[in-house]
Amino acid sequence: PNPAKNEITLDISDSSLMIQSLKIFSPQGKLISLTSAFESSLTTLSIKGLANGIYFVEITNTEGYKTIKKLIKK
Repeated sequence: PNPAKNEITLDISDSSLMIQSLKIFSPQGKLISLTSAFESSLTTLSIKGLANGIYFVEITNTEGYKTIKKLIKK
């Protein structure tokens, strides 16, 4: 769900692909978190350590395709 409190779940619709990396950025563009080496197209990530606010999540799949989503942490 968005807004989220403790964790977010990411799902790439094509199950033959996997998440290669996940980056969380502040609204100012500062890299907050980098996670890599996922083993599936579906993953859950803890965001307990983030302060409340708006963030941007950049997801890169194993084919190099990137997408950016807005995340609201409550």
